[in-house]
Amino acid sequence: EEKNKQTQAHLTSAVQNLLDTEAKKIGYDSCLSVCSYVDTGIQKFDDEGKAFRAWRSAVWAKGYEILDEVVSGKREIPTEEELLSELPTLEIVYSEGVV
Repeated sequence: EEKNKQTQAHLTSAVQNLLDTEAKKIGYDSCLSVCSYVDTGIQKFDDEGKAFRAWRSAVWAKGYEILDEVVSGKREIPTEEELLSELPTLEIVYSEGVV
């Protein structure tokens, strides 16, 4: 039980770090921040917010799938590099005219 908690804490920390790092690359302070920029009326922010919200959900869904496999004994604990390589990648599609 304690090992499962430690595994979950380690994996979720790695996932959250990925989300926040990607947000910082485009000028936000965190994933949560960029996800709040939806329906702002400013197309660039709306495009980024929508993309991050969808990506965040896909990343967490895959992350928890991997965690469930680890906890149930179906697979070994992945390294952080292995975990991150299995997660969906972020794709932001900007509307026409957005730079």
